[in-house]
Amino acid sequence: MYRYILDFLQVFGYGRNQVTGEVLMDTQDMQRVIALYREEFDRLGVKKKDFPHFEKLIEPWRGLEHCYAMLDKMERFLEEGEIEKAFRWLGFIQGYLWSCGIYRLDELMKHNKNETQG
Repeated sequence: MYRYILDFLQVFGYGRNQVTGEVLMDTQDMQRVIALYREEFDRLGVKKKDFPHFEKLIEPWRGLEHCYAMLDKMERFLEEGEIEKAFRWLGFIQGYLWSCGIYRLDELMKHNKNETQG
C-alpha cells in the first residue's frame, strides 16, 4: 500500500523520482503551495478548524476548514524535517480540493510544478 501511495504522489510531482533520484518537489515548493492554498481558503471565506478524528464528515465545508488548519501543521513538519509526512498531507488536501470541485486535476499538477498561471 505504501508503495502505491508513493507512486501516486510522484505522478503529482511530490518527493523524489525513484529511478533518476531527481527532486520533484522540495520544501520551498511546498511552502509556495501552502501559501497558494491559504490564499484560496481566505478567498472562499473558509475558517481554520480541526475536525474531530472520530466523527464522520457530513458537511463538506467542514472538511475544507480541516484542510485549512492542516496547512499550519504542514509548515511545522517541514521545519522538523518530516518532509514525507508533509507530502502525504498535501496529497490529502489536494484530493479534497479536487473532490469539492475547487481545482481540476491539471491545475493541482501545475501547482506542484510551479506552473500556477492558467
